[in-house]
Amino acid sequence: MSTDDHDLRDVLHDEAGRHHPDRDAMLERIHRGRTRRSGRPVAAALAVAAVVAIVAAVRLPGTTGPVPPTAGVPRPVQEYSAPSPVREKGLEAVGKLDPHSFASWSQQQVTLATRERITRLDVTIRIARGEGVADTGRWTSIPAEMVTTSVAVEPKALVYRFTLDPGGTLAPGSYVFAAQFNHTTSHPLAGDSFRITAGATTLRGGFTG
Repeated sequence: MSTDDHDLRDVLHDEAGRHHPDRDAMLERIHRGRTRRSGRPVAAALAVAAVVAIVAAVRLPGTTGPVPPTAGVPRPVQEYSAPSPVREKGLEAVGKLDPHSFASWSQQQVTLATRERITRLDVTIRIARGEGVADTGRWTSIPAEMVTTSVAVEPKALVYRFTLDPGGTLAPGSYVFAAQFNHTTSHPLAGDSFRITAGATTLRGGFTG
């Protein structure tokens, strides 16, 4: 960019910073001009207002400045259901559909939070069988050497099970259990559920998106 271009940009920015159009004052000047015989004062005032508005709104390359308002432009709205946790005796669990799920495949997961050590744990996730529902996998954040996992195909559901092995101990914290499956049609969450038994405490719940 030439020196003249830099000078022009600086001048325009200085002018934009110094001019802040006063709408009420402008209208008053126009009103006074209308009472005169000649139409020149009105035209001059309107011309000044137009120039000031253009200078104030201009945004030069490589600079920051006023941005045109976007009022009235619709914005995308994301709708979701907040998971509802179930709680009992120091345990809290929530079931939700993983956001990476898509039209023909889903992962539904349960997150268990505990404030106490757990030495006995059994987690079951039931996925209602619909058109094309078929097991594709399962996982848990508990180390593999501490847990036994399985899936059973029943007439009305896929039953995923995660059982803490004898002698295993879970420290206070959060643990995830996930069931993965295919489906050829949209899979409703209403027919799915989970059950957690930790010691003498049992939690039951469903899934949200």
